[in-house]
Amino acid sequence: MLFRRLTLLASAIFVLAAAPAQADITVTNIQAKPADTKAGGHSDFTLSFDVGGSEDIKDLDVNLPAGLLGNPNAATQCTPEQFSGDTCPAASKVGTQTVNVTLLILPTDVSGDVYNLVPHAGEPARLGIILRPPAMAAIKLESPVRVRPEDGGLTSELRNIPADFPINSISLTLQAKAGSGKDFMTNPTSCGPAVTRLHATGSSGGVGDGEGSFTPTACDALPFAPKLSATVGEAGKNGAGAVPPLSTVIEQAPGEANTKSAKVTLLPPLAPNPGALALVCPLANFNADTCPDKSTVGEATVVTPLLATPLKGPVRVIENPGKAPKVALYLNGVINLRLVGDTDVTATGIVTTFAGIPDVPLSRFQLDFNGGTNGLVGTNKDICTNPPTIKGEFTAHSGKTTTVMASPKVVGCPAGGGSTGGGGGGGGIKNLRPTFAASLSRLATSKPRLKGSVKRRTGGKRIRTLSITLPGGLSFDRGKLKVGVVGTSHVLLPVAGKKRIVLKTKSAKGAQLLAATVRSGLVVSKHLRSRVKRHPKVTIVLKATEVGGKAYTQRQRVTVR
Repeated sequence: MLFRRLTLLASAIFVLAAAPAQADITVTNIQAKPADTKAGGHSDFTLSFDVGGSEDIKDLDVNLPAGLLGNPNAATQCTPEQFSGDTCPAASKVGTQTVNVTLLILPTDVSGDVYNLVPHAGEPARLGIILRPPAMAAIKLESPVRVRPEDGGLTSELRNIPADFPINSISLTLQAKAGSGKDFMTNPTSCGPAVTRLHATGSSGGVGDGEGSFTPTACDALPFAPKLSATVGEAGKNGAGAVPPLSTVIEQAPGEANTKSAKVTLLPPLAPNPGALALVCPLANFNADTCPDKSTVGEATVVTPLLATPLKGPVRVIENPGKAPKVALYLNGVINLRLVGDTDVTATGIVTTFAGIPDVPLSRFQLDFNGGTNGLVGTNKDICTNPPTIKGEFTAHSGKTTTVMASPKVVGCPAGGGSTGGGGGGGGIKNLRPTFAASLSRLATSKPRLKGSVKRRTGGKRIRTLSITLPGGLSFDRGKLKVGVVGTSHVLLPVAGKKRIVLKTKSAKGAQLLAATVRSGLVVSKHLRSRVKRHPKVTIVLKATEVGGKAYTQRQRVTVR
């Protein structure tokens, strides 16, 4: 028995001795900072670090600090064919990279360039790295860039780094200016610590994490002067007790500190619409992304110079137990974000606050609230004779604050003022605005169909032109485009890259009705097909001009069938 136990003990010791050491990987000596740390400045940003441990690096995630941004629109895009052939145009270059690798047992520095690639669907940007080792074929790596929803920061991902290219250290520089000469990299506009976090995975599954940081400087030198404007009203919806449409716009100029929070107060005679409580999306539905259509009270549009197209989506009212409902903005496009604001009703007015806005430049932030039964904002006096005021209180990521007062433009009032109805009594004027209609169907098939029309109202002027602009994710294939029309035979087809067709009457008298049906030639992106399964509404922009030149624009929200 003793002999057996000794034998088992010896066997166990042998197994332990023979077992290999646990595989690992480390990222150390991390340096991550711009050449010039001035907040909001354009400067080369360099990230360098050493790779150690028993494994070779296979995958790498580079989580850049929130607010440290590269603008893909500042550089030409390198096509897949150009990247594959190492012929990317100089204007697409956005950085350089040097790696120290072990080749033939000797440490060797290998240099290369970083390019702005054509992104894949759903990506705001994609980087391409070409390393050119001596006496070897060039090594090409692609790195998709994604936006972190929690802070708006950028994460660059590298996958499947070649196993026969053992890396000892990496130094990456993203340039202040792209090869095009335009500003590419921008520092955060906040002067808090800006931390770059690395997450590496080794060839055997080991994981290594590390971080490096810098602190931006001179935040007080950044200007901060957001502008606030608004439009409210519609004929027949401006009297006391009415629910008029309302549009608010916040704009900022390039080079300013980015907005961190925006607090907008609608002062009397604007008041809450009590009927909006019946529109609220239950919290469980919001969390499950199954809010009913009735909870949509408007549309949000955000324009940033970092994206080629605006982010757009519905505005919904969301249950907030024990408090006033929250307002949720669904910002959809190349990326999809959700921004939730708090609402409150005080003695001074209706207060909506959006806090925690990411440190990114927003050149335009527009909220268009519905009028009527699906409206959020009502009136307690006639806004034609009691014009409202809007107060905006803004805080920048730099720490600066500013307050702006705005007098909304009131539309739909009768000549000389007075009530326009909506519960306020009085006369009113006839609404001669033409009527618009649009629909989008068969999106899941190979032949989606689009319809758009404008019709002259009785007493109004006849129609000269109608333009129809597609929503994001939808485009025209001019070579396959077939359009059926009513009211004219003259159709201006879209030029390359455009998303609009125009119907134009030849008759000097105009037309009672202009209508178009696009029977073929619509191209639907995968992203749009996926999005409408969850949010089946899109916005089609219709614009008509009457004989005489007056123009009307209608942003038509349609449910995709």
